[in-house]
Amino acid sequence: MFTGIFIVAIILLIVALVCLAIALFRLWLRDLQIQRDRDLERREKFRPDGKPYPPADRGICDCCSQLNEKVYYIQSGQRLCPDCYHNMLEDQKNLPR
Repeated sequence: MFTGIFIVAIILLIVALVCLAIALFRLWLRDLQIQRDRDLERREKFRPDGKPYPPADRGICDCCSQLNEKVYYIQSGQRLCPDCYHNMLEDQKNLPR
């Protein structure tokens, strides 16, 4: 009689532990996704050197004259697509000081 109760108790304990493991795994996956979303958002807002990107919107690049989904509006009044913007940053780095 007690053997049947112990077997049922062990089965219920195993089921509860499996449910707990699944719940913890799903929480870990959710936290991982939140962290990835934050990292992606940070990469979209900040350059690799930590400085923020200038304001951006859809428009025509002044350098290559192409319509782009993202055009940076630089303080000088120039509008640059991401490729031209990064080329400009590289050119500024290579200038002698």
